[in-house]
Amino acid sequence: PLSLAAVMRTGWLRAPRTLASTTTAGRARLAGVSAPSEEPCVVSGSATFTVDDRDNSGDASVGDVVTVLFNACSDVANETISGTMAVALTAVTALPTLAFTAGATMTALTFTLPGHAARYDGDVTMSYAEPSATLATTRMVVGNQLVVQATTANYSDTFTLRAGHTIDSTYDAAALPPGGNQPGLSTTTASGTVAS
Repeated sequence: PLSLAAVMRTGWLRAPRTLASTTTAGRARLAGVSAPSEEPCVVSGSATFTVDDRDNSGDASVGDVVTVLFNACSDVANETISGTMAVALTAVTALPTLAFTAGATMTALTFTLPGHAARYDGDVTMSYAEPSATLATTRMVVGNQLVVQATTANYSDTFTLRAGHTIDSTYDAAALPPGGNQPGLSTTTASGTVAS
């Protein structure tokens, strides 16, 4: 859930920049839809953003839709994202801290780390908030279903999270994990039906 929230957050933080660059470059805009804008990722790969600015405000606002196509995008060494996520914003506040609620549809959205991979297909509603400089919370509620194909060195399986399945996650950058000496603690709880 935290990875999915990070992808959504990235999309919304880059959306105004995508709109601005499209407008200043003189590209055609029709009904607030920006031309696709490809941006390099920090380490390697790229992400292509298409923004449907429904109210033509130039800022992220309720009703706007951002579609992100990831092409082996890596913002952190040894971690890549590929596939597509379309995010429709249903609520947003930027000040004093970022918070948003959005519906997301994932198509072959794949996270790859050394020895691990997860592919997501389906739809969720996600609420994300940063109540402080060190705290982030995420709630993900599955719509019709969310299919996760997971692969590790030890197993490969397909999990289907059924409608209404809920996952709550909190990340505290200042908290120490049990027995650890490096700050950064994630806590996740889930409820609902899973088929495997």
